[in-house]
Amino acid sequence: MLRPDGVRGRTSKYWEITVYGSRWTGPSQFHMDYLYECGVNIPNASDETCSTWKSDGAQGHGSGVAVNKQQIVKNFGRTAVVTKFPMINMFVTFADGSHAVGDDGKSGEKFRGRDVCVTNTTTKLCHSTGDGS
Repeated sequence: MLRPDGVRGRTSKYWEITVYGSRWTGPSQFHMDYLYECGVNIPNASDETCSTWKSDGAQGHGSGVAVNKQQIVKNFGRTAVVTKFPMINMFVTFADGSHAVGDDGKSGEKFRGRDVCVTNTTTKLCHSTGDGS
């Protein structure tokens, strides 16, 4: 339903998150919404969110209506030697008023994107994600 791991790369400081939504089960008519936030991985400390890093240029939380193949593009900031990751919670509401339930038993399905490593010259997926060679 979501591909939350796109990074525009090189010197760009943006994630490109694409929403894919199609009926698999449940009533045929549905509506999708999303909540967005990004996390900041602080070594040896509690992680923070991009909402607390606005002076860095990082875009904090946001929400909106989601449609199939929609791209959500967010700035994750410019501070070097910091690992950041996008987080999306997708909410599906069916025409009969029922809601899709996530793995945690609550409405909405949470997705955590891959870690992005920011340096002074490049932006790429971190080595720890397995795709940031």
